[in-house]
Amino acid sequence: TKWHKGGGRGGNSRGGTSDCLSGGALKPTARDLPLEKERLAQKLEAGAHFVMTQPVYDLELVDRTLEHVSEFNANVILGILPLQSYKHAEFLHNEVPGIVIPEFVLAKMYEAGANGKQAGVGMAQEILMYAHDKYAGVYLMPSFGRYERFGGVLDVLPRFQAVGGWAVSGGGKQADCGPGETKIVEVAMRRFERRHCDRAELS
Repeated sequence: TKWHKGGGRGGNSRGGTSDCLSGGALKPTARDLPLEKERLAQKLEAGAHFVMTQPVYDLELVDRTLEHVSEFNANVILGILPLQSYKHAEFLHNEVPGIVIPEFVLAKMYEAGANGKQAGVGMAQEILMYAHDKYAGVYLMPSFGRYERFGGVLDVLPRFQAVGGWAVSGGGKQADCGPGETKIVEVAMRRFERRHCDRAELS
């Protein structure tokens, strides 16, 4: 892309090339899937190195999403957003574009009552265990920036390690990377639209 080659806004040069990776968004719950796939193809053609999905709460949707993108050579990173309460689940379902909470999940959160946080973490762990070796990676989106509260989601994994490729959990698919390096995707959790990529050296 122009950015990687040193181009900037307005056609001006930034004075050097960039090692930063470019990503694109994928909405697994889109009503018009053919259009979503068309947009995905355009993003990949434009130079996207990876694709990040909106949060998923249904194991069947985890598999269907892979089927939808199987024709593309894309590194897909699955989004997981632990629910905190029934009210939180309702808000995401009704007010946040691109997020769909299945009826059975809403019912679970309603039944959980005061134990909503534990129920949310449990469902997030179920998705994580099911998906982490199917996708290029997964990323967690703790609500309201409460990172420490949902770190326990990762406790179900035997290990969580950064390898010479994508920062992945367990045996996930990897993208090529230089020796001793890892390209790590960091996501600003408070707002879905804030994303950046950082490059780090492994010690």
